[in-house]
Amino acid sequence: MLVDSSSTRDNIIVKPLMASAKKAGLEVHPYTFRADKGRIPAYANDFNDMMDIFYHQVKVDGLFTDFPDKAVEFLNQH
Repeated sequence: MLVDSSSTRDNIIVKPLMASAKKAGLEVHPYTFRADKGRIPAYANDFNDMMDIFYHQVKVDGLFTDFPDKAVEFLNQH
């Protein structure tokens, strides 16, 4: 709901919902980020890339994942 499904690796399209939520003063924590095969969207190379897109381009405040070890590792590196 935050990234348009027509996005590509070179063109991430953030949907208006994100701006609306921020304008309303809300924090955004999408769910559920998974590293399983078939769960990485086509616009991301892998789990870390997906996290990078959501934290640095979409600008979420946090997120929910079934892979907290991978999320913590990503956050510690960035």
